[in-house]
Amino acid sequence: MPELNRVIETLAAAREKLLVSYCRLLALDIDEMGALKAGLRDLAQQLTDYCALGQFGLVENLPAGGKTDTGLLERLQQSTETYLDFIECCLSGNGDAPDLNTLCRDIEALGQSLADRFEIEDKLINGARQS
Repeated sequence: MPELNRVIETLAAAREKLLVSYCRLLALDIDEMGALKAGLRDLAQQLTDYCALGQFGLVENLPAGGKTDTGLLERLQQSTETYLDFIECCLSGNGDAPDLNTLCRDIEALGQSLADRFEIEDKLINGARQS
């Protein structure tokens, strides 16, 4: 359990960094294309780090034989795949300006998805602590 506690602390710090990056992106002037692209790169990096920690830190350290809800694990994996798609879009820019309407919708959907993921992770953590 000490390793799980360390992962939980690290996850909380990574979550905070991710949220700061997300909020900074929301505060940017969409007419500042250079700042927008830099904000997207930063968000993509924070999201990459956070997903890795969730998939390989949290999930790997859940108690063996515990009552882990497989539905939650599946939802966690699905969100990771969604984030990887978002990250790929952020980092694969060919220098063209992104379609701002699509980008705004994607960023809004990402925010809702992050809230859902945080809830899933919290449920997994609470379940592990009760095991």
